[in-house]
Amino acid sequence: MTDELKTCSRCGRKVPKTIYCIYCGTPLIGLPKKEEVKPVEMQTPLPEPEVTPKIVEDPFDKISKSIKTKLETLSVSADELDAETRRQLGHLRKYTLWKIRLCGLLINESVSGEVFTRIYHEYSDEIRRFSKVRNEKIAGFRETINAKRMDLNDSKWRYEELQVRATVGELNKQDTLSESARLTQRINMLSDEISVLQERLSKFQNLFEGTSGKELFELEETIRKTIEMLEALADDGKISYETAVRVREGLLADLKMFEDEYENLKNVKDLHAELDVLEARLKVGEIDDIFYSTEKQRLLEILETL
Repeated sequence: MTDELKTCSRCGRKVPKTIYCIYCGTPLIGLPKKEEVKPVEMQTPLPEPEVTPKIVEDPFDKISKSIKTKLETLSVSADELDAETRRQLGHLRKYTLWKIRLCGLLINESVSGEVFTRIYHEYSDEIRRFSKVRNEKIAGFRETINAKRMDLNDSKWRYEELQVRATVGELNKQDTLSESARLTQRINMLSDEISVLQERLSKFQNLFEGTSGKELFELEETIRKTIEMLEALADDGKISYETAVRVREGLLADLKMFEDEYENLKNVKDLHAELDVLEARLKVGEIDDIFYSTEKQRLLEILETL
């Protein structure tokens, strides 16, 4: 009996070997047997690969490495003044003083135009030669100082960041104290180095170091008077217009140097202004001769100390 039955592929019931299923009407002849569905075997999951945490480079470290490289490149610029450099600065100072005094002779008509022109061009050529060395040194010092200032700011930012991380609880007390001490030491070291470099830089910038404020004032006055008279001197044929232009350009550069670099010069100007005011008050009768003489003597004594 069992051989005369078959399984309906649709409803799964045992039915006689007829053309159609007696239960659901599905054709039974010529249809493929229903495939048995094999249970899916559960595969053992593979272990998850270990992920190595990616180390992100601290941007501050990148900045510090860049600055360190820059400082190593510029380390030669921060050396003490060598004998040759001092010699060249001494020559530059002398030629500049001689050039200005030569201009004083010109405006006082104590030298001919031809002799003035020849000597002035000679002094100017020497000044230009020595100035090149000086300007290179100044640029080197400034670049080194700027690089160290960047490093100093970087260390200060790191110190502030450290305090913030410690405050929010990210860092423990021991690590905070250790890193704080290291950063504090670095900040102090960089600050001292910058101060030393600035002092050395001033030796290059202050060409007339050791010159009294009174002498600086007289030199500046000579420069100003020469600039004012150049056009008239050229008109009178004492010097050529080409020479007048060259002298004017050189003296304007000297004048800017005087105005920018020397605090003593400012003090001397202030005292001379007080003397002028004092004299004006005497002339209008505001003060008497005794007060004028006493005050003038006091101001002149101060001038001698500058």
